[in-house]
Amino acid sequence: MGATDFSARCGAAPSAVPAFCALLLLACADPAPAAGDPGLPDGAGLEVAAAGDAKADTTAADSTHSPEAGLDVVGDLSQDAAPAVDAPVNTPPQWKPLAGIALDQGTTSQFDLGPLLFDAEDDDTAVTVTWSAQHVGMAEKAPGHQLFIAAPTTWSGTETVQLIATDSGGLTASVLLAITVHPIVAPPLKPNSACAPIAFSLAAGKAAKSVLLSGSFNDWGNTAGNADPMLDPDGDGTWVTEKKLPAGVHQYKFVVDGSWMADKANPNQVPDGFGGSNSVLEVAPCTTP
Repeated sequence: MGATDFSARCGAAPSAVPAFCALLLLACADPAPAAGDPGLPDGAGLEVAAAGDAKADTTAADSTHSPEAGLDVVGDLSQDAAPAVDAPVNTPPQWKPLAGIALDQGTTSQFDLGPLLFDAEDDDTAVTVTWSAQHVGMAEKAPGHQLFIAAPTTWSGTETVQLIATDSGGLTASVLLAITVHPIVAPPLKPNSACAPIAFSLAAGKAAKSVLLSGSFNDWGNTAGNADPMLDPDGDGTWVTEKKLPAGVHQYKFVVDGSWMADKANPNQVPDGFGGSNSVLEVAPCTTP
């Protein structure tokens, strides 16, 4: 079909035909028109090719945005994205201010740290408490952070101890605890003379089988070989002995069937350093007229 036939059918000059008519022209035209043959005007083939390319490009673009293509190309975006989750943040333990503690020489005290220590992520069992003390003895009983404090018998004053709490993540927090140890002031002692033996007695009961007198004057012996045996001569449960002591202040106890006990009849006592008490006896120098 020549250009004239094309014009008759499409109703326009070849240079101004629509793209679909131009394609039809390409299909019907001679494969290689001779020079001067009244075919396509110069440049018309380029216009048709350009129009065809534009159509092809548009079709390709449309195919990539079709519903089917959208699932293949950007399928992840067609679904709701999972919400972002923030990583957990560990915070250090927190202390409340601690009030000071006061106790006497040779005594013990218990201090509850539980209500004073808080951690947002860990419970009591996951938080450890450490300290460094020079004079007072300290120990912790779990769970609940029960702090036990023992005052020495030979030191008095105030010691400031740093408590350090460490959580499971390794974060720490510290607080200061002031511990005051009061000295023991012994009451006035009833003097005894070093000129005569001093009588000791203990109502240990009839069931007692062995009663010993032990103290600083016999190196705190606790057997019949290195302590002073006591006797119950009439079997009434009262055990007695006499011992001559040098002038000075002496501490002593009774050992009843292996158990230590202070002299309940003597009000003069001092802590023994083990949670109990020692009885104290002052002996006056022996003077002669």
